[in-house]
Amino acid sequence: MKTAMKNDWRPPITFRHWIPPIGAVISISCFWGGARSQVVPDATLPQNTIVNQIGSAFRIDGGTQVKQNLFHSFSQFSVPTNTTVLFNNAQSIRNILTRVTGGSASNIDGLIAANGTANLFLINPSGITFGPNARLQLGGSFLASTATGVLFDNGAVFSAINPNVSAPLLAVNVPIGLQMNRPAGRIEVKQFGLPGFEAGLGGLVVQEGRTLGLLGGDILLKGGYLEATSGRIEVGSVHEGLVGLDLTDMGYALDYRGLSDFRNVEITEGQSPGLGTIARVAGGGEGDIQVQGRNITLSGESALVGGLLSGQGPEGRQAGDIKLQATDRVSIDQGLVANIAGGGSLGRGGDIVIAADSVQVKGGGAILTSSLGASAAGAIEITARGIEVSGTSVSSQSRSAIVSLVGTGAAGNSGDVVLNTETLIVKDGAAISADINGAGQGGSVIINARQVQVSGTSKDEQFRSGIGSESGEQATGAGGDISISSEILLVTDGAAISTSKDGSAISGSVIIDADSVEVRGSSASGLFRSAITSEVGQEAKGNGGNILIKADLLKVADGALVSSATSGVGNAGFIALDARLIDISGISADGASRSGIGSEVVPGSVGNGGNILITTDTLSITGGAVISSSTFGEGDPGSIEVQARQLLISGTSTDGQFRSGLGSQIGEGAVGDGRASGVSIAADLISVTGGAVLSAGTLGRGDAGSVAIDARHVEIRGASADGQFSSGIGSEVGNQATGNGGSILIKTDSLSVLDSGAISVDTFGQGNAGSISVDAQDVEVRGTRGNGIRSFIGSDVNPGATGDGGSVRLEVDTLQILDGGLVSASTIGVGDAGSVFVNARLVEVSGTTVTELARSAIVSEVLEGAVGDGGDVTINSDTVKILKGGLLSASTISEGDAGSVVVNARVLEILGTSKSGNLRSGIGSEVGEEAIGSGGSIAITAEFLNVSSGGAISASTFGQGDAGSITVQARAVELSGQSTAGRLPSGIGSEASEEASGAGGSVTITTNTLRISDGAGISTESSSLAEAGSIFLNIGDLILLKNNALISTSAQSGQGGNITLSGQFLVGFGNSDILANSLGGPGGRIDITTTATFGMNVVTQVTDIESLRTNRTNDIAALSQLGPQFSGEVNINNLVADVGGRLLTNDPEVADVSGLISPVCSSQARSQASLVITGRGGLPPNPDDLNESSSFPVPVSPEGTPQPTSGRGLPVVSAELPAPATHLISTPEGKVRLIAADTRSGPSLAPFLKPCSPTLQERQL
Repeated sequence: MKTAMKNDWRPPITFRHWIPPIGAVISISCFWGGARSQVVPDATLPQNTIVNQIGSAFRIDGGTQVKQNLFHSFSQFSVPTNTTVLFNNAQSIRNILTRVTGGSASNIDGLIAANGTANLFLINPSGITFGPNARLQLGGSFLASTATGVLFDNGAVFSAINPNVSAPLLAVNVPIGLQMNRPAGRIEVKQFGLPGFEAGLGGLVVQEGRTLGLLGGDILLKGGYLEATSGRIEVGSVHEGLVGLDLTDMGYALDYRGLSDFRNVEITEGQSPGLGTIARVAGGGEGDIQVQGRNITLSGESALVGGLLSGQGPEGRQAGDIKLQATDRVSIDQGLVANIAGGGSLGRGGDIVIAADSVQVKGGGAILTSSLGASAAGAIEITARGIEVSGTSVSSQSRSAIVSLVGTGAAGNSGDVVLNTETLIVKDGAAISADINGAGQGGSVIINARQVQVSGTSKDEQFRSGIGSESGEQATGAGGDISISSEILLVTDGAAISTSKDGSAISGSVIIDADSVEVRGSSASGLFRSAITSEVGQEAKGNGGNILIKADLLKVADGALVSSATSGVGNAGFIALDARLIDISGISADGASRSGIGSEVVPGSVGNGGNILITTDTLSITGGAVISSSTFGEGDPGSIEVQARQLLISGTSTDGQFRSGLGSQIGEGAVGDGRASGVSIAADLISVTGGAVLSAGTLGRGDAGSVAIDARHVEIRGASADGQFSSGIGSEVGNQATGNGGSILIKTDSLSVLDSGAISVDTFGQGNAGSISVDAQDVEVRGTRGNGIRSFIGSDVNPGATGDGGSVRLEVDTLQILDGGLVSASTIGVGDAGSVFVNARLVEVSGTTVTELARSAIVSEVLEGAVGDGGDVTINSDTVKILKGGLLSASTISEGDAGSVVVNARVLEILGTSKSGNLRSGIGSEVGEEAIGSGGSIAITAEFLNVSSGGAISASTFGQGDAGSITVQARAVELSGQSTAGRLPSGIGSEASEEASGAGGSVTITTNTLRISDGAGISTESSSLAEAGSIFLNIGDLILLKNNALISTSAQSGQGGNITLSGQFLVGFGNSDILANSLGGPGGRIDITTTATFGMNVVTQVTDIESLRTNRTNDIAALSQLGPQFSGEVNINNLVADVGGRLLTNDPEVADVSGLISPVCSSQARSQASLVITGRGGLPPNPDDLNESSSFPVPVSPEGTPQPTSGRGLPVVSAELPAPATHLISTPEGKVRLIAADTRSGPSLAPFLKPCSPTLQERQL
């Protein structure tokens, strides 16, 4: 996932000195006309003011002095252009209090001066205007106000509206307040916005450390220049109320506590566009600016500047603060509020504090604290119901911003940016940030709000809207954090919240605590994705910051991103998400970007990706969105850990280009130092549907991580709408990769893989595939979808790969593979296939796909093009059912040996065929036509094995290799019937085809009881020159062949195989045969050793050996179609022989079997008859006669027949025997019994005879 983002958090303000060229200096000869007398005393004081005009200068003498206060009163007071008014006070005077009582405004366009260090108060309720040439030459502070009076500490008021009330002035001491009454007069400063004391064009400037104050109704500063170096600038707009005067070391501070009725302050550009008002207090420290009003507007490149000037500010000295307080709105439009600690300063920069109902920063305006030297920058604190930062300058060269900055080369720390608001809006390319470019520590951005909206970019998309913390290329200190506490956070249309670093500093973190967080969309051109990010830049050294989000709802949509990345030398930060609902969905409008949460090591970087930790009730990933941890550089990807009640991953993007997913990846070109950490998920429900994927892979150098799942229920279902992608959980080694795949570990109560879903481990490159391990109660793998892809759990070595496949291990209670589902381990590359291990209580493999192009199966395969051996398939289960065309198999069709199939079960049932009857249920081992390799063995251990209705166990070869062997160990084996259509007999067999160059495999069955009936059989067959495999039947008790049963080894050209059969009883009914024939070669060998053989016939010569299967007799033959001289051997070793002479032992003498018959009821049955020989007599004329009765007579020797001796050394035992058995009966339960009763004379007695009847000795066969 590409997460590299444009690094655009650099200082957004271009700082200018606002000094115009010389041509901009306008010579103004007169502002109000001539220097007419406009300074007129009013004679309302005990000692009246005296005005002396000397040319263009007015000297003010007289007045009433009370202690250190000097009072003047005028009916008119204006200072025309190019004139001077000098207050000729004594040096001891501290305060000069001047009122204007005549009702006309004061127009000041000249110089106001005073002696000594006296503070000058100018009070005119009718208004005061300062022209472009207005200047001050004072040793103290200057305060101009449209107040109606000055309040003193004794309660006296020096009133401008009641001038005759002056008696209390005799006792005044300290002025403590200014009384504002409706309608308060207006104060205007109309100038050029230039440093007039330097350019000679005016400016209101007081001495260092003094106060310059303007207090009136509406305040308009139009191009004015106000300066109080290291002092105070007070601008207040009050409609009504008492404004306190607090005496400070720097003069007076205005106190607005208790007031609520304010007017407006407008600070804007002057007569020359772009040359705004400048009010500055920057100096050696402690300079404050305070602006108070209802609405405060700063525009036209006007600026309020405080802080420490370069080279000034002793160590420990703190610059003053800039405070803007408005009951309604503060608007900074193309304006600047800055508190800067300059280069070489050693103190601390001051803070900027703004309180209002709403605050707007727009048009390229900015609020800035900065450190350019060793001093620390101050903090920015804004408290408002609404804060909006928007847009750029008209030229788009600077963005609107609120910034705390450590400048290039600076060693000081930047301050925090703290915003307390109900609604914060950052839009149209604006920014809020705390940045460092030097050695200092970056400040934090702290936002406390009900709603935060960050949206869009500038019109030209040069700037994206954002909240950021950046450590620049020269930075060595740690970046600050971004901390947002809000009910609602929206980041849309290409905006971003970001911490980043380009130097060696440690990047800050993003910390969000909100009810709802939504990150949505991208910019209009798609250049910027809406994002919350932490990034280590290309030139950076050091670790990136973390992203921590705690919310009720987190939504990332329409191509947006939450990302931690490293592009330099350093580790990416981690991402921790804690939310009730996390919804990641969709792609960008242009289809180029997918919504996501990601951690990435980008190409060219050196470092590890950050971990992703998600804690949620519900995590939903849809519409092509992704959660990813990846590396494309030199380093390992971080881990992904999800703890959820439910994880839902579904679908693809609308255009089908992107799959919804969650995964860890080592990308192409990446170099991982070790194994990637992978993906770990703990949930109640995990659902992967609609083509989505949950994966870990490697496409570069390094081992892929594992996928570990612990859940109550896991569902993998379906495919994408276009069928291109199956839903799945996977681990992959890509075709360019060098490394091993990771494991998939699933622990769950229930696992469902349905409708083309898949769990797979693959290798396409240079490395081994991972393994799959499932520990579950119930596992279901079922069906396909319209794309024809089967539901699948498997391991593959794919074309082009060099490496071994991983194992598939299922530890379950119930495993169901249905309707074409597949569990497999295969190789198509250079490497061995993995093995499949199943431990279960019940295994059911049943059915096929609807089209029967694929069958339900558990397989190990060496596929076409592979060079490698197949893995084993091992099933350990109480019950195994293979039904309706299901299959267990191991095969090879390429260069490599097939694996083995091992089944250990109490009950193994292989029943039926597919619906069409074309595919039989079975267990198989196969060497395909193009294969060069041996077939694997089939080993079955069971108490009961049932193969019926067309089911089969087979080992075959069609290529260059021997077929595998089949070994069965069971208490009872039953092979019965054929497929419904009668085309496919049930059976166990081995085959070497005509094209094969290898031999057929052997079949070995060890069981207590073997029953073969209704066309079923055991066979080995060779259609090539190779010898057919041998059959070994080790039967503890009964071998029952019934109704066209067959035991056969046959060869087309080679020698017929051997059949070795041993057991107590061999019984044949209804054209059941034991054959070891060959059509084009010698017959095989048949060795039969039993206690007794019933109903079988040895055939030594026939014209057509194929007729043995249709001659309605039970035959034993080892013949060759080439003639009798090529017949094989038939050796029958019976302890009891057929008296008819047609089925005899090879011994000339017949053994006495009395000792082999257990007289279990001898105390009750004392018959003197002895059973000394048995045979085939009593068989019906044809097999059909068996259906006429449930029994048939067995001739026995009469008492007294001589007992033969055994030529083979068998013991000759003389014993008193029970009544001789005379019949075999077939019971309704399908059992065969040898009894001493003639049931031909009437109805069958079998249901009524007792095992220990004096007239019946019963032995169950």
